[in-house]
Amino acid sequence: MFDNQDDNHPIRTRTWILPLGIFLGLLFIMFFIDSSSWTINFREGTFVERKVLHSRFFTDWFTPYSKSELNFLTLLISIIFLPEVIINAIKQMKMNKQK
Repeated sequence: MFDNQDDNHPIRTRTWILPLGIFLGLLFIMFFIDSSSWTINFREGTFVERKVLHSRFFTDWFTPYSKSELNFLTLLISIIFLPEVIINAIKQMKMNKQK
C-alpha cells in the first residue's frame, strides 16, 4: 500500500509552519484581548507583577499592546516559538538547495 510513495517528497515537510501558525494565532488572540476590556491579572505583589511588568522595558520600550501583561506574554511566546520557526525554515531552505 505504501510502496508507491514518492521518495522525493518527505512526509514531514515544512515543520516550521505549525509553530508559526500558533505564534500568529496567539498574537491575534492577544490583539483581540487588548481591544476589549478583559485583561490578564497577575497576582499582586509577586516578582512578575512588581518588578517585571512595571519595568521600563514593558512600559516604554516594548509596547505593541496597551497592557503590560500582554507585552510580557508577547515577549514570552516570541522567545518560545520564533527560534524554532527560524531554525526549521533555514533547515528547509538548505534541504531545498541540496536537491
